[in-house]
Amino acid sequence: MGESQFCDKILPLYYHVTSNWLTCEELQLKQAIIKALGPMMSILLHKKEQQNQIFKEISWLLEQYKEEIDVFHVTKSLSQVLEVSGEYKIPLPKGKFQVICSALHNQICSPAKQLSIENHKELFHCVLLLARSSPDELLAFLHEQLEIEHEAVRVASLDLLRAIVGADLPETRVKKLLIVTAVKSTLSDQNATVRKAVLHFIRTLLSSGSVENCAAWDMVAYVFSEFSVSTSKLVRRVLNT
Repeated sequence: MGESQFCDKILPLYYHVTSNWLTCEELQLKQAIIKALGPMMSILLHKKEQQNQIFKEISWLLEQYKEEIDVFHVTKSLSQVLEVSGEYKIPLPKGKFQVICSALHNQICSPAKQLSIENHKELFHCVLLLARSSPDELLAFLHEQLEIEHEAVRVASLDLLRAIVGADLPETRVKKLLIVTAVKSTLSDQNATVRKAVLHFIRTLLSSGSVENCAAWDMVAYVFSEFSVSTSKLVRRVLNT
């Protein structure tokens, strides 16, 4: 069966589900709908006349993060759509891109829900897909998050930037200077968890290729300053005992 024929077979089922079942409150049925939506939306995204409708349903999908369900399936369905969007160069509407970034970032830094290992991995996969399709927009979003003086927000943003650098994507490889510039905005943060996240980022940066011309030596200087602080604290402990 050709792609077009397959889309024609799926379309009536998709319309039935989205027209009649999205308002259901029964959690087991809602979970099944979420699992099915990702594959259906991914297929129908190939049809240009369906793309606006598909992108519209992403808002409903993201709303399910607020429900008492296994949100891994929300992330998985979202990643399936993002994979097709990126592979076939189907741009996300600008407003939708920001909404998706915010939803993913909130999931990673929210203290309300303990992330499962599989959901954590899938969330980062989604962010890497966004980095491939719209690197400038994603880096600008993460830079904005780093400007917020909040531990969880900064740590999540630093971890995501570390993942992007570690993935060494062709789309972001040439943007390491922008990434380093964003991270430098956190170097004066005295929060221990943030400082640890910065050091993890620097280790990944220096382990990656193509670090020249990206102000990596500023990062090295930060490592030495942290070493100096740690040594001073150790000396004070020894003198006080």
